[in-house]
Amino acid sequence: MSIYKAPTDKEREDAVQRSRQWRIDNPGAHREYMRQYQIDNSEKLREYKRQWRIDNPEKPEKATANRARRRARRRNQMGEWNVPEPEFIQSLIESTPNCHYCSSPLNGVYHLEHMTPLSRGGMHEPSNLTLACPSCNLRKHTKTAEEFLCNIPD
Repeated sequence: MSIYKAPTDKEREDAVQRSRQWRIDNPGAHREYMRQYQIDNSEKLREYKRQWRIDNPEKPEKATANRARRRARRRNQMGEWNVPEPEFIQSLIESTPNCHYCSSPLNGVYHLEHMTPLSRGGMHEPSNLTLACPSCNLRKHTKTAEEFLCNIPD
């Protein structure tokens, strides 16, 4: 009869260190392992992400903002401003209750939108940000605000 003995904190930390070192020493094998893991567990991972989005409704917006900041940093487009503070977003909501492009009411559902996209050289700063309804923002894609407004159907 064997009795399970839980690992000590030191043993657990040693295992983590060995694993971390293996990933550093074997980047190709680790990449292949992770690729295969995602293939084998795609359904489980999809369900986990779906449940996470339900449990954390405010987080996807933060993730989107983080991706935009990371992209801007990579392109040296941060300007002097770094993170849209909640006060800034709240002031935008109060001053712009409607979509910047189609003027439909936002009713709490909006995208924080770069009028000149980062991909087209726009800066990640307050003067380039506005609120748009998800429909307009997704249709706008990489057009500038002027280009998009010229093509909006009436």
